[in-house]
Amino acid sequence: MALKKHALKSTVATLTLMAVLAMGLPANAQLGDQLLKRGMRDADVKVLQQHLKDLGHMNYNGTTTYYGYITENAVRDFQRANGLKVDGYFGPNTSKALNNKINKTNSSSNSTNTNTSLFNYTRVLKYGSRGQDVKSLQSILKSLGHYSSSIDGIFGSGTRSAVRNFQRSQRISVDGYFGPNSYKYLKNTLSGNTSPSNPAPDQKPSNNTGLLTYKRVLKYGSRGQDVKSLQSALDKLNYYSSGIDGIYGSGTRSAVRNFQRAAHIAVDGYAGPNTIKTINKALNGELPNRGGSTGSNTNNSSRDKLTQNIINESKKYLGVPYRYAGSTPSGFDCSGYTQYVYRKLGISLSRSSVGQANNGSRVSRNNLKPGDLVIFEGTYKPGPSHTGIYLGNDMFISATSSKGIAIASLNSNYWGSHYAYGRRVY
Repeated sequence: MALKKHALKSTVATLTLMAVLAMGLPANAQLGDQLLKRGMRDADVKVLQQHLKDLGHMNYNGTTTYYGYITENAVRDFQRANGLKVDGYFGPNTSKALNNKINKTNSSSNSTNTNTSLFNYTRVLKYGSRGQDVKSLQSILKSLGHYSSSIDGIFGSGTRSAVRNFQRSQRISVDGYFGPNSYKYLKNTLSGNTSPSNPAPDQKPSNNTGLLTYKRVLKYGSRGQDVKSLQSALDKLNYYSSGIDGIYGSGTRSAVRNFQRAAHIAVDGYAGPNTIKTINKALNGELPNRGGSTGSNTNNSSRDKLTQNIINESKKYLGVPYRYAGSTPSGFDCSGYTQYVYRKLGISLSRSSVGQANNGSRVSRNNLKPGDLVIFEGTYKPGPSHTGIYLGNDMFISATSSKGIAIASLNSNYWGSHYAYGRRVY
């Protein structure tokens, strides 16, 4: 009798399970049907992390079910890139934007697989850029025989070399940037027109393909493609060193002010008609390119040269992943990265952040100069716990656990609250 009851229960349980499967899983099994935030553990977190990795917003080995600060920072990065409220919470609006991005990416990926000529140009791609458009570019360059590495959506040294090879083959300016002019020649190549009109074998490298068009006054808080174009132009002129995200924040405003100061026009931080006109003159080579990252002093002192070399060396590794105890270009931790960069220029530093906090002489934030070490405290333990290299305009570069080698602002809530002091080491 007991056996019959057990068999009956088993049959009922099996039928119940079959019924549930037939009806489908409950709605809360879908990503986005619940608010995800720091401190939570859920299978949805693992799915979210994978999507953020695929879109280039999260740089971490593997995925977990834990929503920690790395996931939160990745969500913030996605929100910032898509014009959303930046709060680090994965709620309905962020979920909707993520789904739209995924659908657009999948559609773009399928199009690229069937017809590489459908590559959609939306921004200047350069060393450190990430995303589906980088993947598409890599795929096309691979099909043309210029690229032989993995298609990972990361614009690293291999992609830069491939772009340069393509530019060289087209007899255009070889700078490693994939901008409007390179895109034009790529379209010509894909359409079968391998001899674009009026090629210039002795073409002087210039920025005139990136001239700005004045449409409105750009100011703090402005957003859009015209802001991206402005940031790209200021980046080419060495006044801007942060992400080209289309958001006119403090970094963009500082870059505009520094340009205005160097060009001897009204310094107000607004990109109005006169500022745009003057930037275009600089892009055409009609004004000296002095750059904001090393100040307006154009003398060729040995320290200025060393500073610029340090900054150039530091930016070579943008996008290199974070690796605990790492001290090589295959992966860095914060002090391993700073030690590596300075050592390349003949400057010796201690290996740890605590040790580097005592190297050289201490300087206040108001007296920071490009090339100085910047020290942060309390990021994960009391006392000195993070180091970076100051670039100027309140921007610095360092090895971060969420984005690898990345540029950030000292004015951000997180870094501003942990900044301690600078160290002058040369």
